[in-house]
Amino acid sequence: MKKGVALLFISLVISSFLIGSVSAETGFSSVGEKVKTFMDGGLAAIGPIITPIIGETTDSPYFFAKILFFIIILSIVWLALSRVEIFYEYVVVLWTVSIAVSILAVKYMSDAQWLMTMLLPYEALGVTISAGLPFAVYFFIVNIGMQGPKYKTVRSVAWIFFGVIFIGLWFTRYDLGDATYVYPVTALACLLMIIFDGTLQRFFYKMKLDRYSARDDGRQIVIEKMVRNDNLLANGAITPAEHAATKKRLAKQMVALNR
Repeated sequence: MKKGVALLFISLVISSFLIGSVSAETGFSSVGEKVKTFMDGGLAAIGPIITPIIGETTDSPYFFAKILFFIIILSIVWLALSRVEIFYEYVVVLWTVSIAVSILAVKYMSDAQWLMTMLLPYEALGVTISAGLPFAVYFFIVNIGMQGPKYKTVRSVAWIFFGVIFIGLWFTRYDLGDATYVYPVTALACLLMIIFDGTLQRFFYKMKLDRYSARDDGRQIVIEKMVRNDNLLANGAITPAEHAATKKRLAKQMVALNR
């Protein structure tokens, strides 16, 4: 499954770059304009279907910006709710609530210009930040928040959707000049997340084991200090007040280690 998903996304990215290579001769703006016109036409055709879901979309770049915003909100809501026991036990409820909240957030967004300014800037630095920040947030949510073998397919599909959004932005924002290539680079980074998913998960798993090992060592040290504190009191080396103060401090350390 993972190899098939990766091959599909590789084909999509390579096809995009081939089109970009051809456009170097014919003019990327010409190709981009045709792609944008095609996407705007398709968007107009499916408008009656998607408008009740995500609200009004004026053109294809705004549509992709809304989808990008929807994915980010969905990921954040899912990660937050998955930490709640009732949602963790009922996966269907978790996804239903997460999707519903995300749709409402996108559909009833009061200021469209705010979204355009945040996710669709025109300066090179702004384009880089608008692609890099969502990627960083998404990386944290998908690769760290969804760790483990049971989420392997979910992670791959999530990165494919994310990459497709940036490929769409690449073609529909053809008028940005060199800054537009931030989008395919980000799409390639999404591809790398799929290819190196196993390596990343092993790395995070090792970090978790190291953290648990350090926590166990810390607990053992605190226990030894507690025993030593009791022995000092029994031998009359410290006063009851000193013993109580040390015991209280060590108890706080143990609570912190058990979190």
